[in-house]
Amino acid sequence: MTAIIVNAVVHFGKARKLAALLLQEQKIS
Repeated sequence: MTAIIVNAVVHFGKARKLAALLLQEQKIS
């Protein structure tokens, strides 16, 4: 059960980082 929660948090963190990168690229271009 705990592993699923940790996995979800890590996945959410990666998605947030990816979204931030995409937003930065859009602002620059």
